[in-house]
Amino acid sequence: MRQTTSRFQVVLPFALVGADQNPNAATLHLDEQQDTYARAAAVTFGSLRRWNPGIDLVWFTNGPVHPSLLRVTQRLEVSIVSHEFTREPPDGYMSAFQGCLYILDAIDKYRGKSTLYLDPDIVCTQPLADVVDSLGERVGALPMHFAPNELVNGLRATQLIELSEDIGMRFDGFLGGEAIWVPECRSEELADALWRAYARSVERFKRGEVHLATEEHLLSAVLGSGTYKSLEPFVRRIWTTSRCRSVRGDEDELALWHLPAEKARGFRLLYSAVMDPGSWFWSAPPAVFLDRCGRALSLHHRKPRKLARDLIGQSVNLVSRRLTQVRDFSSKRR
Repeated sequence: MRQTTSRFQVVLPFALVGADQNPNAATLHLDEQQDTYARAAAVTFGSLRRWNPGIDLVWFTNGPVHPSLLRVTQRLEVSIVSHEFTREPPDGYMSAFQGCLYILDAIDKYRGKSTLYLDPDIVCTQPLADVVDSLGERVGALPMHFAPNELVNGLRATQLIELSEDIGMRFDGFLGGEAIWVPECRSEELADALWRAYARSVERFKRGEVHLATEEHLLSAVLGSGTYKSLEPFVRRIWTTSRCRSVRGDEDELALWHLPAEKARGFRLLYSAVMDPGSWFWSAPPAVFLDRCGRALSLHHRKPRKLARDLIGQSVNLVSRRLTQVRDFSSKRR
């Protein structure tokens, strides 16, 4: 039995929703989606336990635990907490990612407890105690550097400015929802602010007005400058698709890798290693662990077929950008 020594817990909120609400696994049927998310979550829990043996881990869900995950939660002593999706949005409120709002229930549930909330497609690569200590009594959030006119789940920065002012807050930039650190001393304040923002957004939706839809919108609206500390030194959203690849080569320095596009491939490759107590996943030194995980998740040493697809995707992107530039130039000349 492990010894519980952590001063905080890690919670993975996961709401069971319709298959059409998960665009990153849209090609899969609902039963396949649930198995895919379960295996990804198993890898997330496995990596957390690998580097943080004394930490409290929680699977926070509104439905039954998939068998692919249940075997791991039992072995790794992950607590399973069943909770109703009380902030489930009304029909038509959002076209996708409906389950992302379930984190509002989790943050409300764990008022008074220091908690790191993570998406179930993240790999932990090192102990988290120093990361948490560096954040201190500040909420930790991940800035996303989108252009001012770029649509982010249906909203632009100019709209977020207006919507933040509508709830008495100030928008300073988009924040991601994959990793949120909430210290005990800020848990009540953040839970209340998110609830007010969501309630106001539902009112606006019912009137047919622009509203804050996703958890990223809500977090971005309530966490302005000076109210949070950036998680950028520790966490990154890393895209590994053929058309969108954001690998920089310094990922080994991060504590948490968020890999949304690897749920159906890389995480499945790692799942078998997590399930084997004698595998490299549980015994390899840090450098080997990082190398093996990086290979499985397409961060480096891509196989020839994957590399060829990525090169084709990059070429298509280059052609698309050139065509866009030509169209923009032509429009200005008219």
